[in-house]
Amino acid sequence: TPSRWEDVRRLRGANLKALGPAELFVHFSSTKMARGRPFRADHRVLVREARGLPHWLLARVAAMSPDEPLTETTGVQLNRFLAQHAPGHTAHSIKRGAVGTLMAAAAAGLIEPRLVSHIAKHRNPTAELSETTVRYTPSGVDVARALGTHRATTLL
Repeated sequence: TPSRWEDVRRLRGANLKALGPAELFVHFSSTKMARGRPFRADHRVLVREARGLPHWLLARVAAMSPDEPLTETTGVQLNRFLAQHAPGHTAHSIKRGAVGTLMAAAAAGLIEPRLVSHIAKHRNPTAELSETTVRYTPSGVDVARALGTHRATTLL
């Protein structure tokens, strides 16, 4: 989950790659941090859904041009939607809920605790993959798989 809704708004077709019916590779290359440090490993996330990703999402990603935005929805619009459909929640609640869910999974031994920080994009918890290593790795998908983010996103 990105730190800010604006990170989602910056995603373009070139940042998304469906890897099958249950996996989506996301490269957060347009965030403030990514522009300054493009080879940080935690800008690459593999989303895995055990029951399969929604068909509408896979179709949307497949049809997107490289420069096409994933969404035009602003943070204000998202907060209005949440106020109507999930009272008491805001765009920030999405991240808080994801972190809470993942920390409970880590406490139960289902995932490594470092994945919570990685998914939440809190600092750089991936010391085993330096920026130089990521820079020279030809496949961002392989970086995301090696980091194991899919083990955490499956729980969300």
